[in-house]
Amino acid sequence: MERVLAACPLPVRDVLTADDVPASKPDARFYAAACRRWGVRPAAAVALEDSAHGVASAVGAGLATLHVHTADPAPGAVAAPDLDHIVSLLER
Repeated sequence: MERVLAACPLPVRDVLTADDVPASKPDARFYAAACRRWGVRPAAAVALEDSAHGVASAVGAGLATLHVHTADPAPGAVAAPDLDHIVSLLER
């Protein structure tokens, strides 16, 4: 994780991994724990996910969910094929 974050051009303040919570994706408790940790209501959060398991976790916790790198998103998610599309969705 540290190597990936070091290469990331975005400022990252905190990271939550499966090692930090009692349940991993697709369990909704993963995203519920993230929202509690950062003091964010699930309805006010957006998840970017690249797998059906991740989408299930985020949607189950009540987050708006963008499924990246797919034209056919998992149930409950919106397809977000590229960064420009993501930005356009978030600006609405």
